[in-house]
Amino acid sequence: MKYKIAITPSSFAQTSKKPMELLSNKFKQISLNTYGRRLSKAETLEILNECDGVIAGLEKYDEEVFSQCPKLKVISRVGIGIDNIDLNAAKKHNIKVLNTPDEPAFAVAEMTFSVLMNCIKNISYFNNNTHKKIWQKKINKSLKDMNIFLIGYGRIGNEFHKLLKPFSPNVTFFDPAFEDDKSFLELKDGIKNADVISIHANTKKVILDKDTFKYMNTGVIILNPSRDINVDKDELLKYVDKKIISYAWFDAFENEPYDGKLVGKKNIILTPHISTYTDVCRRTMEVKAAENLLEILSGN
Repeated sequence: MKYKIAITPSSFAQTSKKPMELLSNKFKQISLNTYGRRLSKAETLEILNECDGVIAGLEKYDEEVFSQCPKLKVISRVGIGIDNIDLNAAKKHNIKVLNTPDEPAFAVAEMTFSVLMNCIKNISYFNNNTHKKIWQKKINKSLKDMNIFLIGYGRIGNEFHKLLKPFSPNVTFFDPAFEDDKSFLELKDGIKNADVISIHANTKKVILDKDTFKYMNTGVIILNPSRDINVDKDELLKYVDKKIISYAWFDAFENEPYDGKLVGKKNIILTPHISTYTDVCRRTMEVKAAENLLEILSGN
């Protein structure tokens, strides 16, 4: 093809050659991210110079970027979230925006399940103690009959539920799109009964705030692979200090790298936005993103 494209994720094609082969077989001019990290706006503009399409990561795309990239026709995002893209500005400039919403769902659910098992089995706690030559046992929890409340029951919430089913917990959820389902509970009702609260919501709103924290059971675990802004962090820390919340996990942050008030706090688990970083997920997302870009530019 006559077009020039850019690839901004520095990790692109690390787990498989296939996505790069799909692109290099069609495009002779490919601009790459050589910085090994998320791009600044200036770096994004540099890489996008004269490009018709981009395989995009989490760098910002707004009116300023679009106005300086007049050839840009398509943004093919590797991943689910498109919060970093101004969709109104993209529409104004006739730029198509695509993502890969199906591919990451299992990986995020799998990561959520792994963190949950670490919490209820106290794996990190026992590992640290044993390395310190502290041979100490305590009773762990079982998933069987545990009350698990999901906030959001889209692709990821549904996949997480599938992983839980063989262990026979009691799973309920809050999602206005499924309020007729027998497992649906209003937010406060679900929180009141929950041993585990897992957030899988596609929103930038605060979900767990001062009004909802007061309904939580002692020992509750909060899992949040969505956005950190879904949880009021000041209230969270109060309830961790009160030992009402036993563990809380966060993976995705509004400002990354994250260096906020949760860093260094006991029983707060922080991971660097890695839920989709599995070999299978990266490969399938990148192949889909490449196919999306090829489909759009093939039609021009």
